[in-house]
Amino acid sequence: MELHLDFKIIAVKNPAKELIELNKKFCNCCEITEGNNGETLFDGFDLQPWAVEKFEAIARKYAELKNPHFNDGISYIRKGENPDDPIVEYNNDKTEGHICVVLEPVDFELKQLT
Repeated sequence: MELHLDFKIIAVKNPAKELIELNKKFCNCCEITEGNNGETLFDGFDLQPWAVEKFEAIARKYAELKNPHFNDGISYIRKGENPDDPIVEYNNDKTEGHICVVLEPVDFELKQLT
């Protein structure tokens, strides 16, 4: 079974420019939505790991900047296919929008009241 991954990125000007160029190289594999405040949302879904690694490298680069400018803002989250898969997150706290992961209980059964 081939692994497929999902991610979301909110990016400001500089990382958004790089992510848009990468998305073009990968035949527009991400859904891109522009926000009102200069931020752009990238929604990558059902992608192979080698493609996700390229987007993740850009997110990591900006998240690891020592003194990021507001034009370098990035918020990134990737999840795997299974509930046990780790969640990967990179964030430099320079975006107004942010991404959260919905927490859902798995294999939890509600106690029946008698």
